Order: sequence, then C-alpha cells, then structure tokens
Amino acid sequence: TAPPGRRAPEAAMSDPSAGGPQAVATPSRSLAVALLDVLRMAVPRRLRGSIAEAQGALARRRRFALLLAATSGAALWALERLVDSIQRALIYHPARNKAQLEQGRQLTNHARRSLAAQSYEVREIAYDAPAGGWLSGGAKWRHHGKLVVPCMQGTKLGESPAISTLWAVFGGNAMVADDWLPFVQELLERPEAAPLPPRRVAFLLLDYPGYGQNEGVPSAAAALRSAEAGLRAALEELRRTSPTSGPRALSFLGHSLGCAAVTQVVAKLATERPSWLGEAALARQVVLSAPFTSMPGMGRVLLGQLPGSSIALAVLARISRHRWDNVAALRALARAARNGDAPSLTILHGMWDEIVPVQMGRTLHQVCREAGLTSAKFVERCTGHNDILNEAFSEFARLLLEDGADCQAGASS
Repeated sequence: TAPPGRRAPEAAMSDPSAGGPQAVATPSRSLAVALLDVLRMAVPRRLRGSIAEAQGALARRRRFALLLAATSGAALWALERLVDSIQRALIYHPARNKAQLEQGRQLTNHARRSLAAQSYEVREIAYDAPAGGWLSGGAKWRHHGKLVVPCMQGTKLGESPAISTLWAVFGGNAMVADDWLPFVQELLERPEAAPLPPRRVAFLLLDYPGYGQNEGVPSAAAALRSAEAGLRAALEELRRTSPTSGPRALSFLGHSLGCAAVTQVVAKLATERPSWLGEAALARQVVLSAPFTSMPGMGRVLLGQLPGSSIALAVLARISRHRWDNVAALRALARAARNGDAPSLTILHGMWDEIVPVQMGRTLHQVCREAGLTSAKFVERCTGHNDILNEAFSEFARLLLEDGADCQAGASS
C-alpha cells in the first residue's frame, strides 16, 4: 500500500480527482508501473545516480549522432552540388562572346537566304520541357527549336510537301542549333540533293537546356526530356502542315556530345514507343560523329595520368549527373531493336581527333557488333575532332541524302 498522503501510481492514473492524466488504468499498464517501482526500490541508492548519469550520457550521444548525421548529410549535399557545378562548367559551354554571336548571326542570315533559294524555309517551334527533379514541383522550361522544311509551289502558305525523313540533329557541347544552318544549306546544295522528290527530307535542329534561347540548366536527364518534347512538337507541327500527315521516318545525327544525346533518346523511344510517334519509323538511320564512350571514360582520358586520379574518378562516376553513357545506351537500343527493325547505324571518327580518341569510336563500333547491331559501320577519316563535319562532308551528305538501303555503300567496317 502507498504511504499516507501519497496516492498509488495506478490510482493517480485512474482517478480524475488526483489531478493527473485522465487515462484509464489497464491491468498490463498497472503491472508495468508496479514492476518499475519494484525495480527502483531494488536498486541501491548509490547506483541510482550512476544510472541517471548513464542515461544522460546516452541522450547526449544520441543528440550528437543526430547532429553528426545532419551535418554529414548537409556536407555531402554541398559537395555534390559543388562537384555538379564544376562538371557543368567543364562539360557545357553555351555562352559566347559578342564577336562569335555576331558572326553566328551573319552566317545564319546567309544560310536562311540560301535555303529559301533551295525552296526550304526555317520555322521556329516552341515547346515546354519538364524541368524534372522532385524539387521542381512539376515546373516546365520553355524551349525552342528550328525546323528546316521544304516548301513547294502549289502548296498553301505554311504548308509543307510530302516529307519522307525528318533528321533530328544534335550538336557538340559548344554548339547551338543555328550552327547547323550553314551545314544544312551546303548539304542541300550538293548534287545529290537535286532529285529530292519524292524523297524529300526535313531537319530538326535542337538546343540543350540552357543553350540558345532555352531555359534551364543542362544535364543528361534534362537533355533527354527536352529532346523528347522537341521531337513531339516537331511531329505535331509537320502533321499539321503536311498533306501526308508528317514524315514517314525519323533519323538522327549527333556530333560529339550530340552523339550521347542521340543514343539516349533513340534507346528510350525504341524501348517505350510512345503513341505520339504515330506511324513514323523510328531511327531509320543513326549517324554518330566523333562519339565518346561515356563522360567518366573521357575523364579517364583527360586525368588518367595524374596521381590519385583513379580514386577521384571512381567517386565522381558514382555521384555524377552527367554520365552521358553511349555504351549503355547502344546496348539498350540493341535490346529494343530485337523486337523490331534495327537502325542503320554509322560511326564517323577522325584518326587525328585531339579531343575524343578515335579508339573510343572503335570501341563503340565493337559494342554495337557484340550487342547485336551487326549492320553498324565504322568510318575513319584523316581529320580532327572539330573539323570532321567539314573534312568528311561528302560522307555526311551521302548518309543524309541517300536512301537507307544505299546509304551504307562504301562505308568501311
């Protein structure tokens, strides 16, 4: 029994007049309280202080562990953001000085006039690309692209004649969509382009997030979302204006970083086959110019001789958002192609490439063969990285303008 003037613990829990909590006592709770009282009474008085000190020390350790975990998490997040910022600065170069911008405008204006003489027009398309990420809250970035489409007499203003192939074109890490207009202009001035009907081609020139007029910041995932949105917008525009409901096939051209943009979007579309593709054949041709194996692979090329670089690169490879892995994408494309027609894939690489070693192009060709893309071709030319588009222009013209069945003729394997 409780001493006079002291209410038993279980009574205090059940009697509202006691001023304590109004919980209703249960047999199990009463027994637990009683056992605690017995244990307290059984512990010698001189040990009670030690137990209290131990409990306080344990509480302090828990608080320290929580603080350490929070601090470590914040430090890792800050490190990841720092590494991400450094990688962005090293990989992407969307900004240009005034002289370069002015030169680009002059070339673009000249190309537009020349394209008009070739019965082609340049249309601006605008579309929304998902920003991505759980912090974005479903936000979208406003992106822009350029459609170079044929125009013919007899069609209404804003309409296009029948288009057989839409070429989606992706540039290197210091290129913008306008840079491709002189390339397309020269392409259509080639003798091979003269007998275009009924084999007319159109070109979709796309920028990465943060490039040109595009909002956002570049990354592999962001570029993939933007490319999908751009392709969908282009197909909708062509179906709206073409009497034959748009192109019969899609083909892809990428240079340097653009190769990785091409392989990842083609692999995803081949795997998922979204409904907005309609009847268009996906990736009738894929042309990769000066591709690398992956961004970590490029890191090993650039930093492989420095002390401790292997450890640093291994860490970066795990936390990087910019892997741009052509090897993985080509293998995924090969798996998807087993259930359908495999694309006609050609890799062009300069033997004197001073940025991306030609061995990387050879490696990707071998990956294609081993993965089942047995029709893949590899073409080497005596040129460097940035001048391959000019020095090997005849190869590009043949690939982009000839029929898919004939476009591989003469390519080296």
